[in-house]
Amino acid sequence: MKKLVLNQPAELKSIVKFGNLKLPKTTMIFNMSSATDCPSRRLGLCEYEDICYAKKPEMIYPKVLPYRRRQEGYWLFTDADKIVLDCYRLLLRKNHNVDAFRFNESGDFHSQDCVEKLDYVARHLSDRLGIITYGYTARNDLDFSSVGFVVRNSTSKPIVGAGVT
Repeated sequence: MKKLVLNQPAELKSIVKFGNLKLPKTTMIFNMSSATDCPSRRLGLCEYEDICYAKKPEMIYPKVLPYRRRQEGYWLFTDADKIVLDCYRLLLRKNHNVDAFRFNESGDFHSQDCVEKLDYVARHLSDRLGIITYGYTARNDLDFSSVGFVVRNSTSKPIVGAGVT
């Protein structure tokens, strides 16, 4: 396996998407890691490793895996305050409304620190811009009991106690 080399933070506008085939352009999409480098897969927590839909584009399209690794580098090397500021700057320049922030279209949380970082970002996006943050995880070893975002396990079942109340 090729060694993962994470670059320093990229500019946010170059590593987020707005919408995809299933989601409207009012949804901002960001990944904490690629499917290839997924922390849940590495820890043996993913029940869908053999049928992971997020791995396919990383194998077929040469630009997808480097793109997701740039997202991961930004996530890991950028503090929460800077991420919030970058989101504000980006979203205030958009020529259409953004009402949702989808995390982990591929990949997963690296650690509890990532849960806390996303909680901080999500609460700011909700309080200041009315944006709902949501996503999926295979991590059953992390505490989502009081987060300010909606998180479901990879089978789409709600994680008890998680989400905006």
